[in-house]
Amino acid sequence: MHVTWSNKHWTLVFSNLPELEAFVDTLNAHLTKFKRRKVQLIKHLVHLQRIRNMTFSPEDGSHKALLDRLWRAIFAEHTSENWRWMGFQGTNPASDFRGMGLLSLYLMTYLAESRPEYCRTICEASRLSTASEREYPWATAGINICAMIIRHLGLNDSK
Repeated sequence: MHVTWSNKHWTLVFSNLPELEAFVDTLNAHLTKFKRRKVQLIKHLVHLQRIRNMTFSPEDGSHKALLDRLWRAIFAEHTSENWRWMGFQGTNPASDFRGMGLLSLYLMTYLAESRPEYCRTICEASRLSTASEREYPWATAGINICAMIIRHLGLNDSK
């Protein structure tokens, strides 16, 4: 096979039919692999969109369990559920999830469970400070970062 570049395009010249057939077989294998990956990616994006479109409901046992996991990952030793310590806007975190649905709760729980020291440091500083000193609302920032990811993935228009 001879390959040349001219006038902004590639030219492939094959010296015999078996060489062409081998090239086509290789190209088909790569295209098949690419299509499989594309289908997997689309399935992941659809799954993300479904989770984002799920409204948080404190009455749903699985939603409450996920929220409890988030609390325990950060404030394991505290029994008071003052959600403002974590950076939520009020005493009921359900209202903060309305824009990103369950997706933001899943993402924050993942971060809190995989990097607990980091999250605890930020939230503990907020817990020990007065309302006027709180500079980094961790939960609000997490929800906003989730929204930025959704916009970047092009999923923001379908809710």
